[in-house]
Amino acid sequence: MHPFRRTFTQLLQARFPLLYLESFEEQRALDEIVATTAALKTPRPVWRWSATDGLCRAGQAPERGTDDPVAAVRAAQRVTERAVFVLHDLHGFLGEATRPADPQVVRTLRDLVRAFRTGDLTCTAILVSPILRIPPELEKDVTVVDFVLPGEDEIRALLDVMITANADTVPVRLDDRGHDRLTRAALGLTLTEAENAFVLAMVDGGSLTESGVEVVLAEKAQTIRKSGLLEVIRTAGHGGTVAIGSGAGESAR
Repeated sequence: MHPFRRTFTQLLQARFPLLYLESFEEQRALDEIVATTAALKTPRPVWRWSATDGLCRAGQAPERGTDDPVAAVRAAQRVTERAVFVLHDLHGFLGEATRPADPQVVRTLRDLVRAFRTGDLTCTAILVSPILRIPPELEKDVTVVDFVLPGEDEIRALLDVMITANADTVPVRLDDRGHDRLTRAALGLTLTEAENAFVLAMVDGGSLTESGVEVVLAEKAQTIRKSGLLEVIRTAGHGGTVAIGSGAGESAR
């Protein structure tokens, strides 16, 4: 079982009321959440909230008047079934260094925690956000769940799917060594970033060859620069790129 699915399953079974998942990979996170809840002994439906769609149960229309986060969280408390609520855009209401959190949103989340913890139904809310923002009032109520970047198997599967999908238009001249190098070059990227890098490697010269590794590493360097790191050093290692400087808590592999 995927490490995230194992941890998430345990937290659901233990009735943890409020979780926080920090990731730019919103769709990948949602897919993992849905897969995990569907595999429970008693599967739970997934409700989703975003600032544009409001609160809606999977496959159904949004609940009227739930664009506002306070209204959405209150609506979640009124749901009369075991469920998991995925809240996508709440980080914008949880404050930052120069702006305090919205007190109504914080209060409503604290009310939700109490309701989910003591209620008859087993419900959990999970905030999915590219930024970790937890106001002091919620520090004791929120459990942060790790959601790591795609591993080598996921990157390799993506590359294989893209090669198959483009077999009629993009000649592939890769041996096993080249395939492995291309896969490892994309480690440290999100699936979307890896897909974009592989597309560029395919259109570079009109075919996919081992030289695509350089294209992928160049895209990785762009990603590192956008994150605010000061310097990117190319190495002869598996991934070929190391980030050095402030904010470089983890090297791109």
